[in-house]
Amino acid sequence: MEDSTRTAGEREPLEAFLDSHREVAVDKLRGLSEADARRRLVPSATTPIGLVNT
Repeated sequence: MEDSTRTAGEREPLEAFLDSHREVAVDKLRGLSEADARRRLVPSATTPIGLVNT
């Protein structure tokens, strides 16, 4: 099997997996206030909204 064939077959399930997890993350953030969504909860600059903002 060629690598390009294997990769092409892996892309669709991977994208579906990532889309599903993005939806869960957005659902979890829906109840947060704007301030809470932008609050830094870890030493890095990561914020809850930053995890799903594209």
